[in-house]
Amino acid sequence: MSCQLLAQEELVLISANTRLSWFGSIAHELVGHREAALVDQTQSQLPLEEAQASIRAARFAPSLTSTERYTLRKSCNLSTFAS
Repeated sequence: MSCQLLAQEELVLISANTRLSWFGSIAHELVGHREAALVDQTQSQLPLEEAQASIRAARFAPSLTSTERYTLRKSCNLSTFAS
């Protein structure tokens, strides 16, 4: 996933991981992936697993700011995974 920005007439790609704070990234990994794995609710397709992890972290991780929650929700845009 990437976001396109124009900076000084150059195309700059910023990955979703770059846009997240370290706390948001840890929430994605622990609340999103680990807690899903503990209850056997992981997805078999990687794009769906990543989207689910971001959504779970945005909804259930404690102490995230509204900006971090918004960034996690926006990072799971499945249209970027269309083949």
